[in-house]
Amino acid sequence: MEQKAVEINSINDVILDNTGISSAYFSLKESIAIDNNVIKELKAKSLKNKMDIRLCLHVDSKNDFHNMIIVQHRDHYYPPHKHPFKAECYHLIEGELGAIHYDELGNITKKCRLGNDDNFIYRIAPNEYHVVFPISEMVVYHESKPGPFTRSSDFIEPDWSPNLSNSEEIERYTKKNHRLFAVSQT
Repeated sequence: MEQKAVEINSINDVILDNTGISSAYFSLKESIAIDNNVIKELKAKSLKNKMDIRLCLHVDSKNDFHNMIIVQHRDHYYPPHKHPFKAECYHLIEGELGAIHYDELGNITKKCRLGNDDNFIYRIAPNEYHVVFPISEMVVYHESKPGPFTRSSDFIEPDWSPNLSNSEEIERYTKKNHRLFAVSQT
């Protein structure tokens, strides 16, 4: 029997979890296929609800390996962080994505642009402060990394990270990141 693509609106295929930072659909199946219609549906839901969204190809956050299709918007804030013991890999599907690496003091050490006409796969080594964010208005990418995910030990923000309660600090940080890729932030 041929495997059909997952259906976002099917209670037999996915379950919606709104308890995380972004809404996440988790696959109810161990084997899962993704087609262009899945991407279109995720983008439509993301635009309708004006939020980032992800489709987790793994069944829950306890899985040993995580694969996610992620839709993000340029006007959102993405904090710098590191994963002490886990690498992660990004595979661009649509749009443009920026990646910036920092040293322990917050100085930029390198950057990479991902786009369909340029680099489209990027791996970040463990224990490197970094941020990944949309350069285009919207970006769709596939992220893979080891699981399970425990936010308190897997997502470490530096002391120099913008204060979440300070919107001006966040705006300055975001604009600075976008200027590195010559994108104006409205």
